[in-house]
Amino acid sequence: IRYPDGMGAGTRVPDPVRTVDIAPTLAERLGLTWPNPFDGETMSNLVAGEREDPPRPLYVETGMTERRYWNAGHAGYPWEGVGRKYRVDGETGLVHIRPEFHEFLLGAKDRGYQQGDWKLVWRPMKQGPALVQLFNRAEDPVNRDDISLKHPERLATLGLEMATILARD
Repeated sequence: IRYPDGMGAGTRVPDPVRTVDIAPTLAERLGLTWPNPFDGETMSNLVAGEREDPPRPLYVETGMTERRYWNAGHAGYPWEGVGRKYRVDGETGLVHIRPEFHEFLLGAKDRGYQQGDWKLVWRPMKQGPALVQLFNRAEDPVNRDDISLKHPERLATLGLEMATILARD
């Protein structure tokens, strides 16, 4: 982002940020008011060089994922092809997922929650409980070494924080 006054020019923010943080940041910097609360928080403090302790938590999820990325036994969708899952609203022109597909879409999403260097990944399975994995992003930036058995306390902490997000879904 390039601000007209040059604030933060050339700055690279080392902490993770979220796409939901862009709108409140721009609104603040441009002096815009918004009628509803934002889901995100301004990043102006980070652009100014401040660090957050702890860093802001990140929540990520997949939409309709490709089967080729699933681990064995991953929960799936009971359909083939993408087109028939959508409808176009004739009045607004907006594209929506058909209501009959919502349950399956929500049930097959992979989800992740990251706090600092720690990342929990939740993968729905066809049978039994979800596959839950824990990674340390500083030591394993590509999430290959599941260390959930070595750090059950960290897994539980992140799991409880993520459970509040999953309950809303």
